[in-house]
Amino acid sequence: MRFSSARVNFWRSSDGAEVDFILDFARELIPVEVKWRELKKTAIIRSLRSFINQYQPSRSYMANLTLKEALEIEKTEINFIPFSKLIGVEFVA
Repeated sequence: MRFSSARVNFWRSSDGAEVDFILDFARELIPVEVKWRELKKTAIIRSLRSFINQYQPSRSYMANLTLKEALEIEKTEINFIPFSKLIGVEFVA
């Protein structure tokens, strides 16, 4: 098992948009949004979109109960991933 040196924070904009977790690798920020429900389609919530617009990360994750898909907004890959698969994700920068 590999451990990461990332710092874990949350993010909140001045207008109140929030992202649950920001993995800070110093050279890369990875936003992780958590939704404890079954997602039926890939929809990007306002707060995650706001973070992506401001920081332009290369990748992002939206943990949920069932949906496993990926899409790209501008230069950011957004991965919808079930919680059961999240443990195997390599978050190394």
